[in-house]
Amino acid sequence: MDQIGSGKSNISDCIRWILGEQSLKALRGSKTEDIIFAGTQNRRSLGFAEASLIFDNSDGRLPIEYTEVTVSRRLYRSGESRIFY
Repeated sequence: MDQIGSGKSNISDCIRWILGEQSLKALRGSKTEDIIFAGTQNRRSLGFAEASLIFDNSDGRLPIEYTEVTVSRRLYRSGESRIFY
């Protein structure tokens, strides 16, 4: 049985975002502030959000010499977004 509110949609949204999804509305958000931690009374806000996916390439499926491939994406409060390989 699926658990309601267990974060399944958050995980799939994160994967889509890392791999290049451009529409924040497609990720259940409307502005960068919906993704970047806004802070609390005890913790300051952050200037960016970042997430990474790590792929196991030990079987050589990807045509590169590395056995592990990381794809990361960073979104800044300014709205600038960068993807790192």
